[in-house]
Amino acid sequence: KLDYNHVQGHGGPLSSTLVRPPSFAASPGPVPTRATVTVVSGEDLPKMDTFGKADPYVTVAVGTAVADDDHKTQVVHKDLDPVWNHDISMRVPEDTTHLTFTVYDHDKFNKSDFMGQAGFDVRAGNRRDMEYVLPLQPRPNNESDLKLMKKHGTLGKLKIRTHWYNPSATTIATPPPAPKPAPEPAPVTIPPPNDGMEVVDDY
Repeated sequence: KLDYNHVQGHGGPLSSTLVRPPSFAASPGPVPTRATVTVVSGEDLPKMDTFGKADPYVTVAVGTAVADDDHKTQVVHKDLDPVWNHDISMRVPEDTTHLTFTVYDHDKFNKSDFMGQAGFDVRAGNRRDMEYVLPLQPRPNNESDLKLMKKHGTLGKLKIRTHWYNPSATTIATPPPAPKPAPEPAPVTIPPPNDGMEVVDDY
């Protein structure tokens, strides 16, 4: 089973760091069910071709679902330390327990080759804005993955950033009432001139 808690503390070789200060606590309210996951970069990935390079890309699976094309980065060619900086927006239902990231070596003519896998827990208390550096692991009980890891000593690591939110409620604006017509101005009556009026200059 993939270890979704295998993320060491800040300062370790495979560290996880908070984007927000350590004192940040999730605010009370609904559990966020949307996330923007940024697949930032990979580091020290295994060599997969005869020239000592690879063409890596990453897929993201929500819970037990199979990752689809919307949850996939672009391919970075001939690079073992790829930088993707690829944002993936996804719905993460409240009962989802984990996200799984799988790195593949792209093959234009054949099936892509597995390079490593990582994941983390996304149950309610863990849905915070975070940056993770995750060690890539072999698939459980997979002999070819274990041989790959033994050959290279490591499968490398993956940097991931998450931003959690809830979709805004959709409201239908009610048009304002039509303005009432302005009242007709009252007629002005001008008194007839008074020849006996005394005008006093007021200084």
